[in-house]
Amino acid sequence: MFGEKVRALRLQREMTQKELAEKIGVSTRSLINYETGKCHPRQASVVAKLAEALGVTADFLFNDRECMSKTSEAMDAENLVQQLSALFTGGKLSKADRDAAMQSLQKAYWDGLKTEE
Repeated sequence: MFGEKVRALRLQREMTQKELAEKIGVSTRSLINYETGKCHPRQASVVAKLAEALGVTADFLFNDRECMSKTSEAMDAENLVQQLSALFTGGKLSKADRDAAMQSLQKAYWDGLKTEE
């Protein structure tokens, strides 16, 4: 399960094995071994870097009871927030367009809550 999670999260982040391996300071072969379940990182520092690079906790990577779909949704939400933050702070939207985007986001939130009831 550890390897499957690492691979799924890496793909969600649109990273190659080489990119992730370089980011966490291991060889591409080591990362491939992690993803295929042949081994796990031995050093806690590598686990910490891997979790950070993938946007999850180390506990999540090793906990088989966690649900990937929940993490996928959480990661999608995190990516959306990052994109909106970049758009609002560094984008070239007018104030009216920023207000309209925020109102649309709030409407989607409230509509989503209504469907849960």
